Amino acid sequence: VGSLFDIGANVGLYSLYYAGTKPGNVYAFEPSVFNLPILVKNVSINNLQSRVSIIPLPLTEENKISNFRLTTTGAGEAYSSFGVDFGWDGKPFVSNIDYQLLGLSLAYLLKAKLIDEYPTMIKLDVDGIEHLILKGAQEVLRHPNCKTVLVEISKPFKYQQSEIEKILINCGFILHTERNSEILSRPANPKTVNQKTINQIWVKQEA
Repeated sequence: VGSLFDIGANVGLYSLYYAGTKPGNVYAFEPSVFNLPILVKNVSINNLQSRVSIIPLPLTEENKISNFRLTTTGAGEAYSSFGVDFGWDGKPFVSNIDYQLLGLSLAYLLKAKLIDEYPTMIKLDVDGIEHLILKGAQEVLRHPNCKTVLVEISKPFKYQQSEIEKILINCGFILHTERNSEILSRPANPKTVNQKTINQIWVKQEA
């Protein structure tokens, strides 16, 4: 068992479970200033500071400073975007708060040795730019250490789905499991129809 890259860590559910039950390290990527205090507290109260590294920056296709936009300032909430004008469903994104933030590609972080180990597992749930993050992570995905990718995709966003499939197949992965998300995300406002999501698990083909 190696390391987990928890991309879109939110308050740390996946990170805490992995660090508490597996021997590998966790890198928790969470850019929301409203989620970070809870994530830090959760790591601390579980005494996992030596196992979980928190990276408070967004990932994207290429290094840049751009808008990080959120629909709400509530702690533990989702629905955000970085560097794009669309949301989880590919439609125009309406934010209630935004701020300029530095985003990096995953390939850059590893190439520059800012993170010194490649992931064995990647969990990716970021409300719409999953395909852009994967585009900026192709060198990482092709690395022999990287064996599994769990990605949440949106049923209405067909372009996102096709791009994710193309990238992962080109990097040597095959689709292992696909099923509807058991817990639907709450809408940003009562007029919004609940998001329909699919959880996919991709595994590296054996050579």
